[in-house]
Amino acid sequence: MNIDEAVKLWVERDFSKIPTDLIKKDLEKLELLSREYPELDYPACWGWMFHPICSYDERWIRNHIKEVEECEFLVYEFKEVGILLGVDGCGYDFFEDHWKPLYIARGIYWHNE
Repeated sequence: MNIDEAVKLWVERDFSKIPTDLIKKDLEKLELLSREYPELDYPACWGWMFHPICSYDERWIRNHIKEVEECEFLVYEFKEVGILLGVDGCGYDFFEDHWKPLYIARGIYWHNE
């Protein structure tokens, strides 16, 4: 499996997609953990937010917020769910620009070199 296939497998298997509209109904329960971004009046631009299903991924994100920010994700804490990732952008390849750098930063090696 090449790196692009591994990244897509990781995201599709290990992250839940939550429609941003559901989150917008309870914005008071959403706390922005990212330090590099100002408070926004919307949680994510793309229409989806992502929750890591695996507790190891969630813990890694909590302990490496700066690295996650460098992959241009917004990191939130939602009281009922835990960590949520959002993207403040649209019109480009999210896997290439966000998920692939996060996969590499996370140190996952499911792919063949």
